Amino acid sequence: MQIVFPVFFIFTIYSVVNTYLPVLLSIVGYNIENIGLLLAIFDIAGTFIAMPCVSLVSKSKNYGLALFLLLLPCIIMPFPLINFPVFALSAICLSLYAIGYKSLIPVSDAIITNILDGNDSEYGKIRVVGSASFVLMSLILQFFCIDRNFSSTGLFLWVAVPAMLAAISIFFVPGLISGKTGSIPPLSNEQSAVSLNEDSQTFSLSFRAVIILLFIGFLALSPVNKFFSLYVRDFLHVNAGPGFWAVHAVVEIPFMIFASRIIRRYGSKKVLSCCTFAISIRLLVYIIFPSFWGALAGQLLNSLTFGLLHPAAISFICEHVKGKKQVTALAMYTVGANGIGNIIGSAVGGLVIAKYGFPVLFIAAASLPPLGILLFHFMLKKSSD
Repeated sequence: MQIVFPVFFIFTIYSVVNTYLPVLLSIVGYNIENIGLLLAIFDIAGTFIAMPCVSLVSKSKNYGLALFLLLLPCIIMPFPLINFPVFALSAICLSLYAIGYKSLIPVSDAIITNILDGNDSEYGKIRVVGSASFVLMSLILQFFCIDRNFSSTGLFLWVAVPAMLAAISIFFVPGLISGKTGSIPPLSNEQSAVSLNEDSQTFSLSFRAVIILLFIGFLALSPVNKFFSLYVRDFLHVNAGPGFWAVHAVVEIPFMIFASRIIRRYGSKKVLSCCTFAISIRLLVYIIFPSFWGALAGQLLNSLTFGLLHPAAISFICEHVKGKKQVTALAMYTVGANGIGNIIGSAVGGLVIAKYGFPVLFIAAASLPPLGILLFHFMLKKSSD
């Protein structure tokens, strides 16, 4: 299935940005205060501007072309960002970059689910390619780490080349760029009337319940997603950030592969609840065992807190949302729940670390998932009444 090629290269983009965007901003000359502001702008644009863009994609008839267009700012924007480090210009460049970057996963997820044509439980087997590429890119970065000796051209290539390869790979998926593959087929007049009626309705209570659960889960995970590299460097005093991120990604792979079997056996609702509770365990492990091995154990738990949680979330959403609304629904998950959780987590987390330290932040975050699980099951019960 050729769709694995765009998925592979899209996740190399994620590996570079996830690990090294703050480092890149530091290299081009920004201090820590400006880096924090620019990252906040990046997350805000990637949440509140990307969402309407993805909604527009959901109304188009060609998801492949939309995916290609979303990759363009990921190719173009690094050049002015690196070569002209003026705060206002950098904020604009990061905002445009974030719109494309944050939209890639929901649009590619929609393409995958359309190709699977209802067999959504098999999603994990394709998504595992993304995890593998994230691992590979993390290892490449570990051994050829971006540092202050890189030229502006070198920095640009690190960031832009993965996006270029992702854009090129779209043309190797038969029918994708023309809209014949991976897009919702044109509807008849009768079907269109039904679709318009569906679009006029709000999302179900079950869908809203899972979005709230996932938002709370990603809010709880924000200390890891946003501050883990600082935790390793400043709290553990260990120089192994990229290596830990590689472990973080590699442990997803077996659970992505077997996710469909686990979800079929236990159901997406039970799997989501268990994986969300595992977030609390993971956060506590980092603090109860503040060492290299504790950090390693915490990263291994990413197998549950994302490797299994993500396919279960996709499966649950696709069970409860059909048709063109599915792209918007997936965006509300990957951009909305994840993005807003990270924005709040970044803003609050930085203040908590500065005043109280890492242990207080991680323990406070660990208290959130059980509350989310209780609310999730309460809303599901209410929706079935």
